[in-house]
Amino acid sequence: MKYVFVDPSGSFNEGKGHTGIAVCEDNIENLNIYSLSANKYTSRHDYWQAILNTIFDQKLSNSDVVIIEGFMIRTTGFLMGKMPETIQFIGALCWELEKANIPYSIQTPTQAKSRFTDDALEKYIPNFEKRSNGRYYLNGHLTNDHVRDALKHLIYFMRYRKDKLYD
Repeated sequence: MKYVFVDPSGSFNEGKGHTGIAVCEDNIENLNIYSLSANKYTSRHDYWQAILNTIFDQKLSNSDVVIIEGFMIRTTGFLMGKMPETIQFIGALCWELEKANIPYSIQTPTQAKSRFTDDALEKYIPNFEKRSNGRYYLNGHLTNDHVRDALKHLIYFMRYRKDKLYD
């Protein structure tokens, strides 16, 4: 069984987003990470497609699960202005997963990030380390905050929410 954890940023026009993805196959020992930066693409479509391709290149089946960091917009009145690109992307991702009959769940940022710090990842993720330069590495590769956030969602899901899908 595969688990895909996505810390998405659909922002292309709104500041060049960055998406972190962690893929865990069968157990946490089998872990791959991906980092996609919008500034490497010439259009929002190309950036979003690259994220979708990275997720679907995992050859997912309906026994696999995708966990997506999402968020809610709270307002006392009507939402004014343009819909943020990340919210649009999360909707597109959920639509693609539903079309493919792939189970998914949405986690809020605080569910994972309030329970697990970057330093805590060393305890739960094999071959994850903080080096003397203050940076974090997985299997010798430098990680960024989006990849680390995806790893935090992995830990949270494995510890607390493994059986709760389609939130």
